Amino acid sequence: MVQNELKLQNSSTHNTEIVGDSILPLKLGDHNLAVKDLQRRLNALGMETDDTYGYFGLSTQKAVSEFQAVRGLIATGECSRQTWDTLVESGWKLGDRMLYRRTPMFKGDDVAQLQRNLSAYGFDPGRIDGIFGNDTDFALRDFQRNCGLLVDGICGQRTIHELNRLRPANGGTALVSPLRERWTLISKRETGLAGKKIVVCEPGGFDKATTALKRFFGRSGANVFVLPNINPSTTAAEANQLAAELVISLNLEPATQECSIHYYKGYRYESEASRQLAELIEAELSASFNFEATSVIGMATPILRETRMPAVELYLGNVKEVVKQITSLASTIITATTQWIEHDWE
Repeated sequence: MVQNELKLQNSSTHNTEIVGDSILPLKLGDHNLAVKDLQRRLNALGMETDDTYGYFGLSTQKAVSEFQAVRGLIATGECSRQTWDTLVESGWKLGDRMLYRRTPMFKGDDVAQLQRNLSAYGFDPGRIDGIFGNDTDFALRDFQRNCGLLVDGICGQRTIHELNRLRPANGGTALVSPLRERWTLISKRETGLAGKKIVVCEPGGFDKATTALKRFFGRSGANVFVLPNINPSTTAAEANQLAAELVISLNLEPATQECSIHYYKGYRYESEASRQLAELIEAELSASFNFEATSVIGMATPILRETRMPAVELYLGNVKEVVKQITSLASTIITATTQWIEHDWE
């Protein structure tokens, strides 16, 4: 049954063209079939371009930036591998294909819709992230069991029919996923940072900060794992394998004097716990460093979306001052994290 469905999926008209890494990123001035496919997908999402099909002009660049901003990606105007993959994911609608737990995991808007439906009915798929992982598999099987369906973990037409039949008549949208995240933190509040698994990562060139954070967190009794963040998806997978309880990613931004802290937000869902931590860190950094501006932004970059635990990404400008005050940076992050872990979520 699954094999037959896969054949149908492979023949799907809206996902048959594949752009290889060798041609990415697609950028201003490019002129090829991949750009034509990019424009076709953008147009289907209502982000129409005025450029000649196949030519990456200013109109296409603007449409790509708009898409990136809407989907929680950094708006560069270039179509990177991450942007392309997200664009492909956005073309899937629930019912276009069978969904089930596999490797690599299904990703797409159809998965996000399934997760939202399950969460609205009280079956916890984890965060709404468009990734069909173990939590979504368990929630789907639980839903099938409660509906008297075959419990096979496959979201096909019969399961979708039940999801649609049980749709709340009053349009209610309360989700169980945020409650699960909140209760997870409540259950761990009494012990503070002691024994918590914390991942600290950076893409290179800022190892003094990760070392300082490891030292400060260690004094609080936390178990700290320092990971390179050259490939964010790989780093997210390693954090998940470690069953970490928090991820903090540090990034230097030499071209700006500002500071921004990112947390997960996507598919009309946000990680409340991650947002609160980001806000606490922003408040501490504002008081300790001379940034021109600080901000907290919901994003859907791989570290934030693909981790199964609260995660924040710090983008630090005013690099000269930050680098000179590594100890102060680590201290402010520890202070904010301690406030966060001790927060009264009830």
